[in-house]
Amino acid sequence: MTKKLLGVGIVTLDIINHVEHYPAEDEALRATRSRRARGGNAANTLAVLGGVLGVKTCLVSTLAPGPDANFVLHDLHACHVDTSHCRMYPGCSLPTSYITLNDANGSRTIVHWRDLPELTAATDVVSHIDLDDYDWVHFEGRNVEQTTIMMAWIHAYNEKHINKRPPIKISLEVERAKLVNYESLLVYADVVFFSKEFAESRECSSALELLELMRLKNEKRSALICGWGEKGACALDEADNVFNCPAFEPVKVVDTIGAGDTFVAGVIHAMRSGKPLDKALRFGCRLAGAKCGIEGFRIEHFDASFDA
Repeated sequence: MTKKLLGVGIVTLDIINHVEHYPAEDEALRATRSRRARGGNAANTLAVLGGVLGVKTCLVSTLAPGPDANFVLHDLHACHVDTSHCRMYPGCSLPTSYITLNDANGSRTIVHWRDLPELTAATDVVSHIDLDDYDWVHFEGRNVEQTTIMMAWIHAYNEKHINKRPPIKISLEVERAKLVNYESLLVYADVVFFSKEFAESRECSSALELLELMRLKNEKRSALICGWGEKGACALDEADNVFNCPAFEPVKVVDTIGAGDTFVAGVIHAMRSGKPLDKALRFGCRLAGAKCGIEGFRIEHFDASFDA
């Protein structure tokens, strides 16, 4: 039986306002158009894996019942993402990201609001998931204490079944600049993705500088990866070999919302398919570049061969 990929993180409703230029403070600016979309890092990554790359995926997240949840669930199901392990919290609202998308250059500025509880290990993961069905679990780096418990649970499962099946790979995305005490997450991750935002918050001026700094905190010797937007991405493998890949810019940058999530999806898919880190990095950059050239995530006519 084909194993599935599990993603643990958040789902949001994105309200995207397109503008001709980014507004100055106190400027009144009319949007050229407005649209709604499904968002959230883990949800976006799984939607690309399922809807574009044909991977069987399952999402663990919290939701609030109502029309907004129905909207994002419909979108996830269209991308072949199983949401049966998501938990509803009545009396709350679905997290919402208000995004200003600059049509002149594709940049996006996000204001996020939520009143929904974060995932908890005991309630939302440990008692519900049969890990026998999975070969990879991807985590958003948030709610560090609870996420550490979840990752430790998978590690314990691997130890228990060490002679019975290949270990489940664990990947982690560390994006948020304000994330603290994240070191406990690095103990369990086989692959760690860092963002440019996170790197700059640590006063790093390049992806490699950030990865070298993170290696000092990473006793597991994970594969470390950092995307840097238009400058591409950099990675360190377990032996500290350095791999760089340039960005694959589209003819015109249309929409950069979720480009990082798309990059993560591409790298995971390639590594899960047994490709070496350098080829996985290139595949992720190509996929992210294709996404930046379209609105949304319905990437069509993409050459998904790993040697392209």
